[in-house]
Amino acid sequence: MKKLILSIVLLAAMAVCQAQEKSTKSEVTFGAKAGVNISTAVFDESIENYVPSVSSVVGANLSFFVNLPMGSKFALQPEIVYSMQGFDYVYDNEYARADIKTRLNYVTVPFNFQFKFIEKAYIEAGPQFDFLVGAKGDYTSKDKFSNQVTSLNDKDLKDNYKALVFGLNFGAGYKITEAISANVRYCLGLTPANQGNTLSSKNRVIQIGAAYSF
Repeated sequence: MKKLILSIVLLAAMAVCQAQEKSTKSEVTFGAKAGVNISTAVFDESIENYVPSVSSVVGANLSFFVNLPMGSKFALQPEIVYSMQGFDYVYDNEYARADIKTRLNYVTVPFNFQFKFIEKAYIEAGPQFDFLVGAKGDYTSKDKFSNQVTSLNDKDLKDNYKALVFGLNFGAGYKITEAISANVRYCLGLTPANQGNTLSSKNRVIQIGAAYSF
């Protein structure tokens, strides 16, 4: 995995250099984006029978980007994104039933290659690196034998989740004016977000937002 990440970073760096060389005919632009996250998770097949319910949660995202043209149709857009994610789920076995709310905060770094298929619209895809900055959860469990209920709020879960997660994202955008555009993106986590003895899950996020180019 480390070799794969290094290879992608090197390829992205080469693309940036090429884009800068080709940008004499097209302007390099900077900008900011903000929007809404609709996030959830998928669990490993081995424990799906113990997770009867998974719900999505709504968060926010805020990012800064640079758009590097690579000719008239293509561009590379690296970003730095603060992304509020998470999911709610039920864990149920023969001993207890637990309702768990998980909130995960990441700084994500996507490298998206964009293709402008018409004058004002584009599609994009690329790798993404998610760096964990915070993880908290609310937990309510009921013992099926004693009926005892245990509750915890704002429990720090950072030690249960990996510091770095790798994924891919796919999206599209439409340029409303020269400075303002709307965009939608689907972020697909490829490596498990958690670690240790916790359940194995991978992040899934839909991002909807608007961008302003300076």
